[in-house]
Amino acid sequence: MKWFYAKDGQQTGPVEFSEIERLYAAGQLTAESMIWQEGTPNWVKLSTVLPGSPAVPSTPGAPFTPVPAVATPKTNVLAIVSLVLGILGPFCCILLAIGAVVTGHIATGQIQKNPNETGAGLAKAGFILGYIGIVVQVVWLIFYFTVFAAKVAEQGVSG
Repeated sequence: MKWFYAKDGQQTGPVEFSEIERLYAAGQLTAESMIWQEGTPNWVKLSTVLPGSPAVPSTPGAPFTPVPAVATPKTNVLAIVSLVLGILGPFCCILLAIGAVVTGHIATGQIQKNPNETGAGLAKAGFILGYIGIVVQVVWLIFYFTVFAAKVAEQGVSG
């Protein structure tokens, strides 16, 4: 199989693995250099596939197979949505604050079930801000209707 390697921010290849070993021996690639083999999903550090490295012990005559790459964690989208709605909730509308609470709790559950997702802190901040937004909006509505009712009562008495 052919290999590609990254050098100076550019993808180079395809080459045989022996060429990558030669470049490593010459100091043109390091153990931290990123390489990729046709048919594999991700780029990996050279140290994870270099025979004789601690990650891949050398066995004479054994076929070479690369170590699969570890998936990079992704931030849960609902956690981000929860945070945005939580920030806007106290200022815009009670529905945004409620949305922050709902999406924050859903995101928390999804993150707990999927180890490849991050964003628990975002989700928590989102639903906390959502609860704060609900309180702020309810207090504002009580104040508004109290003042409005007083104005109506005042006009009714004088009218």
